[in-house]
Amino acid sequence: MKPMKPMKPMKPIKFDLQLNGIQAGNLNDLRDNATVELLEHYKSGRLVKFLRIRGMDDLADRLETLVTTSNLDILLQVCEVLKIGIDGEIAKIKLADLAGVHQQESFKTLRIYLLQRLVQTMKIIAVRTV
Repeated sequence: MKPMKPMKPMKPIKFDLQLNGIQAGNLNDLRDNATVELLEHYKSGRLVKFLRIRGMDDLADRLETLVTTSNLDILLQVCEVLKIGIDGEIAKIKLADLAGVHQQESFKTLRIYLLQRLVQTMKIIAVRTV
């Protein structure tokens, strides 16, 4: 029986982040196309992973130590770490817009669920009356 060769460590798979309708593949792309989408990438952990895979452990470490408070504060801190110039008032407006979109999506999901329940109830009533 032949001895097994030691396995080489697997290289992490690089991935891009979707920002402002483009695929950001490096730090300059992030800086050039920064939007409030950065907040979602930060919260999901994708932003830190993106930086680590590209050898930017110092930036990733700083992001991992952020004090998370409000979405606005988080976004401003992320931009500060990544050296992205951002106006606090504009960020506040964009976050409010994003919250409105999420709220509309939640209402839509709730409406669909309630309509499905109504149809299901009507089928039960129809079966009972037959």
